[in-house]
Amino acid sequence: MNKDSLTIVWNTSDNDSNRFEALALLAESMRQVNIDSSFKLAEMGAMKAYELGYPQFESNFYNLMGIARKHQKNYLKAIEYYRKTIELRTQQGDSMGVAGVNHNLANVYRGIFQYKLALDHYAKALKINEALGNNRWIINNYTGIGICYKVQGEYESALEFYKKAEDMCLEIDYQRGLIFAYKNMANIFKIRMEYEEALKFNLKSLAICEQLNLKSSLINALIGTGTVREKLNRNKEAKEDYQRALEIAEELGNKSRIVGILSSLGLLNAKNGQPKVGLLQCGKALKIADEENYFREMRQCHACLSRANEELGTNDKALFHYKQYVAINDSIVKMESKDGVIKNNEQFKYERKRLQDSVAFANKEAIHDQQILEKEAESAQKDLVTEKYKSTLYAAIGGVLLLLIIVGFSIRSYSLKKRDNATILQQKEIVENSNLQLELKNKEILDSISYAKRIQSAILPSSNSVRQNLGDSFIMYKPKDIVAGDFYWLEKFNTKDNKNGVLFAAADCTGHGVPGAMVSVVCNNALNRSVREQGLTDPGEILDMTREIVVKEFELDGSEEYEVMDGMDIALCSLIGSKLKYAGANNPLWIIRNGDFIETKADKQPIGKYLNHQPFTSHEIELQKGDTIYIFSDGYVDQFGGDKGKKLKPANFRKLLLSIQDLSMEEQKNHLTSAFIKWQGELEQVDDVCVIGLRV
Repeated sequence: MNKDSLTIVWNTSDNDSNRFEALALLAESMRQVNIDSSFKLAEMGAMKAYELGYPQFESNFYNLMGIARKHQKNYLKAIEYYRKTIELRTQQGDSMGVAGVNHNLANVYRGIFQYKLALDHYAKALKINEALGNNRWIINNYTGIGICYKVQGEYESALEFYKKAEDMCLEIDYQRGLIFAYKNMANIFKIRMEYEEALKFNLKSLAICEQLNLKSSLINALIGTGTVREKLNRNKEAKEDYQRALEIAEELGNKSRIVGILSSLGLLNAKNGQPKVGLLQCGKALKIADEENYFREMRQCHACLSRANEELGTNDKALFHYKQYVAINDSIVKMESKDGVIKNNEQFKYERKRLQDSVAFANKEAIHDQQILEKEAESAQKDLVTEKYKSTLYAAIGGVLLLLIIVGFSIRSYSLKKRDNATILQQKEIVENSNLQLELKNKEILDSISYAKRIQSAILPSSNSVRQNLGDSFIMYKPKDIVAGDFYWLEKFNTKDNKNGVLFAAADCTGHGVPGAMVSVVCNNALNRSVREQGLTDPGEILDMTREIVVKEFELDGSEEYEVMDGMDIALCSLIGSKLKYAGANNPLWIIRNGDFIETKADKQPIGKYLNHQPFTSHEIELQKGDTIYIFSDGYVDQFGGDKGKKLKPANFRKLLLSIQDLSMEEQKNHLTSAFIKWQGELEQVDDVCVIGLRV
């Protein structure tokens, strides 16, 4: 039914159900035309459904209101309406509806970087869909979970869920779903710089797009293969992929894609001996982006133009375009930041207007350069036209006029230069004052963080305490930032039969830097309370109690909107003589005995809020003379480096430890530190590092 017919049904029908269904369809149809009108229609429907006692329609309208607010990036309101929808559908026993809205709510949390909450709601949706056998929705849930893990850098977990999506697609022969599963898997391998694997999955996605003749998806697949082939230096094949994608985009009239492909083609040509051709293509892309007001595409165009000019040797223009790229990127980041997610506010409007103004001049200059390049290309194909010599009188008159013009311009130029110099001096003073304020603010922040480091250091065991209680041992502790989310912990205790024992742990809290350090204080305190207040000495029981305390600490007022999903992974050991007890939350225990490697696996659950958590398992091990014990966070094995910029990985860390067994524990620490720095090379440290080694 068209909009007019739906409006007639709403206004004239005697059947309430028909009226509400018509209004819902009308609100949905208006979403593409006017999102505010869509919201107002849904709001009216929710009020009427409540008045007349139709909760099922009321929940549908709240869901539509949530969708509208999400489209407007008013995420807090979207969350509010989705929660109301879940509440109503739960009351009605509408499990399928509850699953769908949980998925929508997870997407919103993902959009505002609340990945723990997003994963929680994806899990709720997945549980319901699995019970109902909603296979396509299960695929969507797997994909959402995979994306959350990907953006947090947990690539193995992301691949696990993308693989589950692939398996389900193959099981139900869902070809369109396979396109996205393969594309997502390719992106992970591309991020990890495993380009051959990335290409393999991109080609699988491309083959299905061609088979189903899905032109829009085919564009994406061709861009994906072209990008990876470019990384593999298969530039001829990459150019063919981009060219084919461009032809399809032009056929469909997809200007956004045309801009992106032209930029990629231009940059590829610029890097491979055709910088002028590259500049022409990038300039054409910028012209379209400027006409269509595509800010994100403008950012890409300026980046490509900067690189193309760099290849051509015009460094002033390369710098000019790089500055424009940075300026546009800053404005876009501000508009999309967590503090500015609500689109309908004055700050957003100001940033958008500022962005429009800032790019206007840059685009005008760049497009002017583009026109000059085009004219140069045309003039290269034409002969120069010369004028006939005029009379001596005209030449003399022309010379006098020219002299007068030069004098006039000189006077005007001097005046303008004098005025500009005064302006520059004034602006310089403003900039210098701003820089001074910024330096003072930075110093204040750094002073605060440095003081926080002193507080955090105070809760860590002292070197003397470690030596006295652990004997022949070492602790390698290397925070990523000034303060850390990783920490090590030690506590003495006496058994009932009056034997001396010691508890020690390597812990990895959510995040690093200041947020991680704040979580580490809560978790450290929870360990202390479990032992000192509850009198626990068994590692499994300590972790159970610690989890209970941490979850309570982060519960706040019970409001899910401010729900904290943080916690920690930990390896905790108890040592009495030669008897070692161990319990772990995601972090294992390694023992090296006479050149053999022994691993005790951790429970696959964190200390913190977790669905279907189980009691932690305590493992008891009788140690032998010469055994070497290692517990650690994941910072060492997750570090990128080496010749190919890949993760170190547990297998290589294991080999490294096996290779240094002849060294003293202090020498082992020094060797591990040197090996870590060498592996890291010029790359940034990705996480905090904590390794504890102990020889019996």
